Amino acid sequence: MFKILLLILILILINYVMNKREENMYKKKTNVLRNKNIDNIKNDKNLINILYSIEEYYYYNEQAYNEFIENLELFLKFFKFITIDNSLGGQLYRNLLDYKKLIINGLISMSIKLPREYNLQEVIQNIEEILNDYLSKTKNIYEAHLKNNGMDYTTQLIILSDVEPYNENYNLFHKNKQHIENKYLYFNR
Repeated sequence: MFKILLLILILILINYVMNKREENMYKKKTNVLRNKNIDNIKNDKNLINILYSIEEYYYYNEQAYNEFIENLELFLKFFKFITIDNSLGGQLYRNLLDYKKLIINGLISMSIKLPREYNLQEVIQNIEEILNDYLSKTKNIYEAHLKNNGMDYTTQLIILSDVEPYNENYNLFHKNKQHIENKYLYFNR
């Protein structure tokens, strides 16, 4: 009995140490990020991990990096407004879609000045999956609001076909100069 109790205590201690270590790493990553105006971004550990992984890209295109961060912060701020006032879901959903496009375009703008050995394709895919998750949450929040409160003349419906998943077959990172103009067509639908 004593051995089982000791084993349980050791497991609890290991779990506590691992959680503390992860929390400290998260705080370090958050403190290292260049743009300190990330109050809403700080709440999403997946986004912090992605931002930390591309922090060095700041030096290649500061303006695009800062615009990317600002748009991501505004996207999350609009999402926060929707969670506070569920009735805003239909009206602000269009804004979320617009900011999603700006965020992806900001990443693409950064990639143009990056050396060939850097590839943002996986980062773009991960960011887009996270943003689509927020858009789906927005739809669910708004549907719950409509179910509880009904529709009226101000109701705006959310159509999920507006959320386009990342297209793996579309190569955003051709180094061919002729193709650079065509790659923006995907984001301006």
